Amino acid sequence: MADELIQAADAMIYIPQTGSVRSLNVSVAHGIIAALYTAQHPVPEAPAE
Repeated sequence: MADELIQAADAMIYIPQTGSVRSLNVSVAHGIIAALYTAQHPVPEAPAE
C-alpha cells in the first residue's frame, strides 16, 4: 500500500490469515469486520407488535 494512503487513513486494521494469501477482497474483508462488530455490539431487537 502506498505510504500516502497509509498516512491519510484514520486507522489501520490487520486480519490474520494462514497460507500464502496476503490479501482479501474488499467484500470479504467487510464481511469479517461487520460480523466481528455485530458480535461485540449487538443490535437491540425490535419491539413485538
